[in-house]
Amino acid sequence: DQSIVNKSKKITFKDKTYSLDAIVIRNTKQHHFAACITCNEKEYGFDGESFSPMVPYKWKNNINKNKDWSFDERNKVFFNFKKGYQILMYYRV
Repeated sequence: DQSIVNKSKKITFKDKTYSLDAIVIRNTKQHHFAACITCNEKEYGFDGESFSPMVPYKWKNNINKNKDWSFDERNKVFFNFKKGYQILMYYRV
């Protein structure tokens, strides 16, 4: 099991700064995706399988923590920012 390296909330590329805006993340059993986004400077999470609307979720403070989490533990679909496939999206500030 290979751990993902630390991710930055801000990166610089070619003298331009980018800020982390959203992540698409695959669950720990590798069969489902969810999204964590930023909207109007607030953090949210969305998982269609949990049949719940987009919920407030402060995900940026957890992107480098090895901790299983879920939007709805009844479905037993868990995510972990240190394990599994992720797509990180940044925007230029």
